[in-house]
Amino acid sequence: MSEVTTPIGVDSSLPEAVNRMLMAGERVRITRDGTEIAGLIPIEDLEFLEDIEDRLDLLEVLEAVQEAAEEGGVIPWEVFEKELKP
Repeated sequence: MSEVTTPIGVDSSLPEAVNRMLMAGERVRITRDGTEIAGLIPIEDLEFLEDIEDRLDLLEVLEAVQEAAEEGGVIPWEVFEKELKP
């Protein structure tokens, strides 16, 4: 998959950049005054990135639970639930 840098300004259009991304599956970097400000990626790439992010979040949760269990800080749900009831 190729990468294209597209300046967005008065003389170029966002729809053109979106079209390049859609038709060629290209990742498009959008620049303003020579500075990259955004990127357009195919939806499959976004879904892949979100999946990775979800998996990393899950790993963090599992590590926190493991750490709490090792330190004796885990309360069984049944005990916690009883404490919630008046």
